[in-house]
Amino acid sequence: RLEPILAPLLLGVILSGLGFLVMRIAAIVPGFADRYYEKVYVHLENTIGRASGLFPFSLVEMGLYIAILLLVIFLCRLIVRIIRHKEGLKGILYHMGHFFAGLVLFAGVLFFLYAFCCGTNYRKTSFAAMAGIPLDLYTPQELLDTCVYLTQELIDLEPEIVRSSDGI
Repeated sequence: RLEPILAPLLLGVILSGLGFLVMRIAAIVPGFADRYYEKVYVHLENTIGRASGLFPFSLVEMGLYIAILLLVIFLCRLIVRIIRHKEGLKGILYHMGHFFAGLVLFAGVLFFLYAFCCGTNYRKTSFAAMAGIPLDLYTPQELLDTCVYLTQELIDLEPEIVRSSDGI
């Protein structure tokens, strides 16, 4: 009776391991993240990004709501199974193990998607480095002061902006 539990558990662990592996390679191997961005991520961005742009809402946010709803449903289902099927401790552990294996699989899929769809990009060469912009030229306070100044300039200039009848 362990096969239904082991398969999702094993798949979740394998997917998590692949995610950790690609993130570790991106951290260790110089230029890996840049090449990954150029060869893989750009294509993912162009296909998934364009497809998700067809919807007037965030697909990730909707997926998060659905995942939370499914978690509550599966948790309620687990509780009902435990109460309805009086199988003793062995039955309770089996149902809880099945639920836990599903959670491990879900977490593994999420982490795998994160690592391959965006996590690797955090190790990519920064725009400042590519453009030759020195990072230690200004203090954080000077950068904050500049942002506040520019924001105030925009607020002050806003009445002078000519808008169409649509407000654009």
